[in-house]
Amino acid sequence: MVMNDIREAVKAGDIDKLIDFHAYSPKFTEFKNGAPRNNGEENEVFERQVFGNVTEVVKMDFEDLKVAVYGDVANVTFHSNFQLKFPDSEATVRDQITLLFLKVGKDWKIV
Repeated sequence: MVMNDIREAVKAGDIDKLIDFHAYSPKFTEFKNGAPRNNGEENEVFERQVFGNVTEVVKMDFEDLKVAVYGDVANVTFHSNFQLKFPDSEATVRDQITLLFLKVGKDWKIV
């Protein structure tokens, strides 16, 4: 499953592989922590900065994971339970997350 592949990319520190799970386009949109929406370019910068600085993934659980597939579109929802270590700090991420995937060829991409 793609979510397991995403977890493994983060654990391995393979940020290029993590970014490759996205299909950035002008339609890409993301909300975080009540801030105004951002686009694909901003998302990529954020993910490279955050996940590129992880020194250890203590926990990266997708709790209450639900995948609803509608042809070539899948809606993935879960509660994140992440514990990440950085050079000078640690972070616990407990959020409600929704990811929208589109099947592109044989691959599922976050859109």
